This record gives sequence, structure tokens and C-alpha cells, in this order.
Amino acid sequence: MGHITGTSNDQGSNIGVILVLFLLLIIVKCPFYVIQPVDESYSLTANPGFYITNNTSNIRLNVTLLTDSASPPTPTSILIPNGGENRIELSGQLSLGKTLRGSVRYNAALSNSYISIGNLSFTLEQTLTKVGYDTYLFSSITGISSTAPVRWNTTSTRLTIVDA
Repeated sequence: MGHITGTSNDQGSNIGVILVLFLLLIIVKCPFYVIQPVDESYSLTANPGFYITNNTSNIRLNVTLLTDSASPPTPTSILIPNGGENRIELSGQLSLGKTLRGSVRYNAALSNSYISIGNLSFTLEQTLTKVGYDTYLFSSITGISSTAPVRWNTTSTRLTIVDA
């Protein structure tokens, strides 16, 4: 009687699984830019905007300076502690390769007084870029600095302020 022997090599499927997991990891761990396909005649009248959240326990933040393309925050210029949130947009016509910037400064005060305890400043940026046949809007929050007793966490479109 003859014997039938076979061999199996599962290396190919293992490499495929590892490759898929690696690609998923890259997609999940890339919070630095919001990438949104847009058309080339993109107007920032309907842009994604930036969100500023005050998660401190007792520091009130008030917008004291907006420069360049930064529009006044909504719903109000005051960020109350424990979850107050502003939405700030950059206004203007954005064309390929052009970057819109807007600087923002908040004054910090204890929630029960109007005495300043420092400032928080940062810059909002949006750039329209062509990659292959697609056009993308890249957003970022840069140049964050503070003299107030706060720390922060950031993504491409969200700045969350917490107690130091």
C-alpha cells in the first residue's frame, strides 16, 4: 500500500493576519490629523471646526484674543469648568496648498473670582492638500502654551483642558 503524505505551511496566513492587524493599528493610532476628502473649490463655511473643552474643576476660561482667521467661539466666549465647550472655526476661502491659521488666547480665572491666574494660547490650522486624485483637509492644533495651572490633551480638532 502506498502512503500519502502532505505538508502544510501556515506561514502565509500568519503573515496575512499580522499585516491586517498592523494596518488596523496604524489606522486607529493616527489622531494627529483629521483627513477628509473634499472638492477643490472648498469653502470653509461648512468646516469641521475645533472643539475646546474645559474639564478643570474650578477654572473659568474666557477668550481674550482671536487673530487671523479664527472666528468667535460658539456658543459663548466663556468656558465654564467641569465640561464647558466652545467650537471655533477658521473662516475664509481655502485653496489647494493654502493654510488658514488663527491664534486663540484664553484668560484663566478661578470660577469664584475675576482675578487672572494665567493664560492659555494656541494656534488652529487647516490646510487643503491634494494626494493623488483626492483632496483632503488637514486640521491641527499647534503651539499650545500656558501660564495657568492647567494641562491639556489634544487631537487634530479637539483641545481638552484639565487641572495641573
